[in-house]
Amino acid sequence: KPLDPNIDMDDLVSLTSGLSGADIENLFNEACLKNIRQESLPVKLLDLEEIRERFLIGYSVRKKKIKQEMQERIAYHEVGHLLAGMACPQHEKPTKITIQTPGETTLGYTQFQNDQEISLYDKNYLFAKIKTLLGGFIAETIIYHDNISSGAIDDLERVKKIATDMVQKYHMSSVQIYSIKSEHAKKVSDEQIQKIIVDAKEEITKVLVANEKILRFVSQELLQHKTIEKKNLAQLIEKAIQLYPSDDFPNQPLQ
Repeated sequence: KPLDPNIDMDDLVSLTSGLSGADIENLFNEACLKNIRQESLPVKLLDLEEIRERFLIGYSVRKKKIKQEMQERIAYHEVGHLLAGMACPQHEKPTKITIQTPGETTLGYTQFQNDQEISLYDKNYLFAKIKTLLGGFIAETIIYHDNISSGAIDDLERVKKIATDMVQKYHMSSVQIYSIKSEHAKKVSDEQIQKIIVDAKEEITKVLVANEKILRFVSQELLQHKTIEKKNLAQLIEKAIQLYPSDDFPNQPLQ
């Protein structure tokens, strides 16, 4: 493929992590076709990132017009995910954060590096995933108190799905449940699911409340730059922690 020879291989590996061989081939083909139409060969890393975003969140020919107030809310939400993931050593490391997307259904996202080739997850990892998913919702409650948005609905649905699977499928709760046919078993199952979610929420709320200055600082930087990639993200986090010292974020972006 006519790729820009200046593309860093580490960035390329990070961009394609979690994709199958067929997905990667499709990614390169789509980027080449786009650049041929635009007469802008060779294909650069930004071209590949744009196509990957379309794969992940869809494509819209209409350009979204989002008010500054809403952009700020989205920034806080995404930085909440970012910091929550950084607070969990068991979680993947963050590689990108953006509030500028080509789709209309997704207004921003935080990307984490996916090096795991098999779908085998332990209890600590799944609990870290729940905390990371709750990070956006919790960040909104810290900044906007009770005036939260509907933007966290997908996160909350995924949280409930993971917690339910932990209890009912993987038997990772403090009370082992092998059947939920009886009313008593359903009640116990619901209690265990609730406990996992509440424990995760309390843990990550404590972290984000204690580091509200970092939350606000990084969110304002994201609001200004719209998209922050891995190398710049690592530098930004380092700067934030220098300004507002914290030991709560062991899972920092790779340099």
